[in-house]
Amino acid sequence: MEKKYYYIDSRGNQFGPLTLDDLVGAGISLTTYVWCAGMKEWQMAKDVPEVVQLIQTPPNTCGVQPPYNNQYAGYSPVYDNEPIPSSYLGWSIAATLLCCLPTGIVAIIYASQVSSKWAAGDRMGARRSASLAKTWFWVSFGVGLLCNILYLALYFFGVIAAFGLSELTYAL
Repeated sequence: MEKKYYYIDSRGNQFGPLTLDDLVGAGISLTTYVWCAGMKEWQMAKDVPEVVQLIQTPPNTCGVQPPYNNQYAGYSPVYDNEPIPSSYLGWSIAATLLCCLPTGIVAIIYASQVSSKWAAGDRMGARRSASLAKTWFWVSFGVGLLCNILYLALYFFGVIAAFGLSELTYAL
């Protein structure tokens, strides 16, 4: 039985199991971390003799291109049991409608990116969008709260100015 290899891409996503030919065909470099059964830990491809030998072979020079094999496009990493981060989409919509429209829209934009980035395998991008959605939600909430407090304060001082301070204290 042929050895099955795994590798970690530049984003930290793990892929595999792959045959040695498929591993090299995935476009790994000498600094890509690889692992197969029998190895104690992940090693750079430059430290695995059978991988180095295939990576350093000269390219096809006969002028005929090999057929493109798209079988690994969209392949999900092994870490599929990791839960998708909260997108804060509901909170962002509520903050947009009830608090502050401009910053709420920014929160909605970031919140809507979470699931599509996660599905594309961009785990770090999904986490970053979720974090930014949460931040902009709180900014929207804070701006809305500040505006409401300011409105109530201006309303209260407008009432005092309209009736005069002496009449207000007399009413109390």
